[in-house]
Amino acid sequence: MAFKPRQYSETGVYHIYARGNNKEIIFKDDDDKEKYIKLIIQSKKRLGFQIYAYAIMDNHLHILLKIENDKLSKAMQIIQQSYTQYYNKKYNHVGRVFQSRFKSKPCKDDIYLLDLIKYIHRNPIEAGLGIKYVNKYTSHKNYLADKDEVCDSDYLLYIFDENREKAREEYMKFLDMPYKYSGKDIYL
Repeated sequence: MAFKPRQYSETGVYHIYARGNNKEIIFKDDDDKEKYIKLIIQSKKRLGFQIYAYAIMDNHLHILLKIENDKLSKAMQIIQQSYTQYYNKKYNHVGRVFQSRFKSKPCKDDIYLLDLIKYIHRNPIEAGLGIKYVNKYTSHKNYLADKDEVCDSDYLLYIFDENREKAREEYMKFLDMPYKYSGKDIYL
């Protein structure tokens, strides 16, 4: 079966998603999820792209990134192949971990970009996993932190307001979540 040609984004922003082969669980524990996030960071440092959002679920993942079109496949190849090697070694597994090659949808404008952020950050809530899961395995926490090596939240927060604290409040309203922030702690 031939793959459809990938649609490229004029803005360089993509919603990436991938699922476990046969919809199987591919992130079995905290270490697996943390390993995948580390692989995203390594690829980001190597190829110089921006991460706007991510969610690592048990059997699938979402990444929202801005990258040069010609680097997209390379970035995801690095992440997916490295994770497959890690997973196969750790679980004495043979063969495919992911159902197929990653899927990507181009993001054309800021309105769609905000909708994607909301969709990705609320994905665990909609799946019934709760806010603790959101705070641990999505980039939501990065929007509330002052510094972060994974997520590039400044551009998105600036859409809400130039003042970072007000932008955070507007971001939380947009997500339809209660918000209180004090330094390192996030209260939802």
